[in-house]
Amino acid sequence: MIPPRPPDAPGSTPPLLPPSAAPTPSALPWTSEDLTFWRAEITRARKRRQDIITQWGVPENLERYTPKSVKNDAGALLAEVNVAKDFSDVERKNAALFHSTPQVALIPDPGTNPVALLLHQELLNTLLSDEYMDVLETVSPAIQDCLVAIQPIPTEIGYTAVTVSVPQMQPIPDPLSGQPLLGPDGQPVLAPTDVPVVVWEEFFWEHLSPRASLVPVSLKNTRYDKAPWLGHDWRKPKSWAVKTYRLPKDFTGGDMKDGEKPYFDPIAESTEDGEPYVSGTKLWYRASLRDPAVSHPELIRELVLIEGRDEPAIHRNCPYQEIGPDGRLTANSIIGYPEHPLALRNLTDSSYVASDCTLTGPLTLELNKSRTTNILERDGSKLHVLYDPSRLNPEARDKVTSSDAPKFIPVEPGALDAGIEKVMAQVPALTQGREKFLIQDIIERDRAKILGIDANQVGAPSESSKTATEISTVQRNADARFNREQNRATRWFLKGVQKVSALVLRYGDRIAVEILGPERGQAWLQARDQGQFQKFTFKTVMDSGHYQDIEARKRSDLQLYNMTAKDPSLNRSVVQARLATDFGLDPSQWLV
Repeated sequence: MIPPRPPDAPGSTPPLLPPSAAPTPSALPWTSEDLTFWRAEITRARKRRQDIITQWGVPENLERYTPKSVKNDAGALLAEVNVAKDFSDVERKNAALFHSTPQVALIPDPGTNPVALLLHQELLNTLLSDEYMDVLETVSPAIQDCLVAIQPIPTEIGYTAVTVSVPQMQPIPDPLSGQPLLGPDGQPVLAPTDVPVVVWEEFFWEHLSPRASLVPVSLKNTRYDKAPWLGHDWRKPKSWAVKTYRLPKDFTGGDMKDGEKPYFDPIAESTEDGEPYVSGTKLWYRASLRDPAVSHPELIRELVLIEGRDEPAIHRNCPYQEIGPDGRLTANSIIGYPEHPLALRNLTDSSYVASDCTLTGPLTLELNKSRTTNILERDGSKLHVLYDPSRLNPEARDKVTSSDAPKFIPVEPGALDAGIEKVMAQVPALTQGREKFLIQDIIERDRAKILGIDANQVGAPSESSKTATEISTVQRNADARFNREQNRATRWFLKGVQKVSALVLRYGDRIAVEILGPERGQAWLQARDQGQFQKFTFKTVMDSGHYQDIEARKRSDLQLYNMTAKDPSLNRSVVQARLATDFGLDPSQWLV
């Protein structure tokens, strides 16, 4: 049976509470050996992260992804032309991997009530939508960073709440029996008591900068939930840190150096001449690896260190986990880390993986250089005419020199003697042959092989004619590449949903009633407290979250309706509602 969440259970860290109402984090033992160990781990992880960022040219990837103006007011080139191939390829692939938030289906295991599970399924899908958590705005930027910057991309899942004390009349307990103390009239004696009340709460799944990610150097694969620890750097204004971690107002914490900021600056950052900043590190680690008294390998602890301070701001057991009477984690406990990194591929013996832009970077630079050279040669091969200014009157000379094309060039007087046809002489112009553009075609083909996309998939017309068989073969091979990475992103998403589900079971008292309504919300609470959400499998509804042409969707839904319309065991209104949406109708008004 899953224990019900107490009304004053602490929320996620960092607690967004005023100091007077903030719960005090449970202080775990902390020694100088712990400080030395974690400082060394953080330093090694930061160095490895920075070395890989430099080696793989991540800042340069961001510069190519954001094209800049390369001409001055006079039209002269200031830098190489950026053909923005990184931008077009990344946006195309991002949309293919995760177009919209998919609908999650919960498949019950033996012992789980399937009827009650439908309530939990509806609660989760609504919570993940843009009305509440809006996970699309987390997943999509994370995938984009995997394609542009570096992998893994850190994200964090959690729950936070704001609690205030509200005076309420509560029964006075009998000091001997613990039962309410009764007055002469036989009624419980009441007294004003401060009761903690949650006035605001949030389930969150946040995207963090890849430059903030901290991964132990000992991890040699992308199975991040199996790592000994995970974490990220942060940098916030001093007032935020003082309030969040209940630091003294005269706290003078340290800040990171300019080159160590836990985020990139694709656009130049403004001068920081206001409130000072404070930097720190948030870690989640396996308690059994640092505490011999802990035996459960999945029990996680939270550690927050601040630059310039030896004592941790927070060091406690993960608030999202609980050990049951049987020694196992309860069903409302997160399995794995609240830190939830994403990597779309693997690299042998490495926890870091290169992005698409890193792999195609040399080809992109070569393509930019080739296009720039073509432009310079084209501008330099304009028609040039030499003329003798001493043989032309001022009016004719002004008309000649004010012309945009061809280009007239004055020479020394007398250089064109020997006849009127020698007053002006055309200079032969250079021409660009097909070989000048052949290298660009080769580069385009190389990029398509690396990324697994071609003109058909990008949506651009192909310059060469292909047979239907060839197009089908290319499409199947490309689909295999896309589907592999798409499945990787989907599995990562579902693993995150599983963690969100555990948080909902622990902290979902109010949100369940808000989303499901009073009656169905109470039914969900009763099912949870009775232990009816023990084990189930997370899957996504077929084609959910993927881009689908509206005409193809209409045909598919009509075919499904025609196939199942006469089956009395099916609820046809579900398909009818989809059809109404396909054709732009309001299902609530269309369905009887």
